[in-house]
Amino acid sequence: MKRIHKIIFLFSIISFTNSSIVFGQNDNIKTNNFYLELGGNNYYYSINYEKIIFLSFSPRIGGSIVPHGESSHTYGNYISIKINLLLMLNYSFYLSTNHAIEVGVGYADLLNRERIYLTFTLGYRYIPQNSKMVYKLSFTPIFNKSIVHNQLWAGFGIGFNY
Repeated sequence: MKRIHKIIFLFSIISFTNSSIVFGQNDNIKTNNFYLELGGNNYYYSINYEKIIFLSFSPRIGGSIVPHGESSHTYGNYISIKINLLLMLNYSFYLSTNHAIEVGVGYADLLNRERIYLTFTLGYRYIPQNSKMVYKLSFTPIFNKSIVHNQLWAGFGIGFNY
């Protein structure tokens, strides 16, 4: 399990620092995605950045801020919140220039060290031709060491491709 975590982390660092290793100076290839995913790998929602490297591999980092616990608790002038971090490595099988099947693996809730979740993605991605929009629909199961917390989940994403 620790080995997978190190591999995903290494691919993420390499991809976010230099994507020109694969694509060179070709400005026609849109290698960046920024999108909001409702549901999905980080439970309620996540704001994500993804960079395509090695043609179809795309490390992804995302995060969300949610009320902590079963409901929001107000302590004086403060609201208790929880910050969730998502780190994934995805691969896209392009069916055409604007349709793709996406598979991926990663970790969610990395800032809460007592509960780190393994998560997967199996989804469909649509990037309309001559548009900067990207749409995603994914099946995103989330697993924990305890079988009680395993969940079958889904997500819908909308954002920009640039």
